[in-house]
Amino acid sequence: MKSVAELVEMRDRTRKGKFIRNDHHEGIKVVVSMGECGIAAGARDVLAAITREIGQEELEAQVTLCACRGDCGNEPMFEVFVPGKNVAAYTKVTPQKAGEVIRELAKDS
Repeated sequence: MKSVAELVEMRDRTRKGKFIRNDHHEGIKVVVSMGECGIAAGARDVLAAITREIGQEELEAQVTLCACRGDCGNEPMFEVFVPGKNVAAYTKVTPQKAGEVIRELAKDS
């Protein structure tokens, strides 16, 4: 049996770096296109880079997936929604570029 202090420490370690996944999040939202064409173009690696950087930067952001956007020639792609700003869409993204975008987003927030 663990003590209460140990359980609180475990909870805090687990929560640290997690991104928000609820549907009622009012902050930063990242939507990754994960249709068949996006997955074939490398969207899984882009998603992994995004979630990794969000965790490392301890950025509170909702990450969601969407189906095909109908723009297969520009996959992989994702969009960033920041309250009070225009939507930013990124196309033909590499995992490295996705990481840069999230680091820049964390710096600005």
